[in-house]
Amino acid sequence: MNRKQMPGVICTDRELQPMFLSDADVVNPKQVLERFFELYTLPDFRACLGSLLNDALNNPALPEEVTKAHQAFALEVTQVVEAAFVLVND
Repeated sequence: MNRKQMPGVICTDRELQPMFLSDADVVNPKQVLERFFELYTLPDFRACLGSLLNDALNNPALPEEVTKAHQAFALEVTQVVEAAFVLVND
């Protein structure tokens, strides 16, 4: 697997593991996805992420390459969430 390393980010072995999942969530990650989609529809998620991204990127101090990297990351996060949606609703 080719993983993109964010510039300036140094990861420990612990940080490469889930940090915000309970032991029960690690055993059954589908329940995390089910909870998420009970709270948010796909349009809700897209709107929320879009607003967050827009607010963050409307900072004129950000270099253009950082803005583009954040936009690409947001698209990838959206694709992951949509794939999770397909898994949960399969």
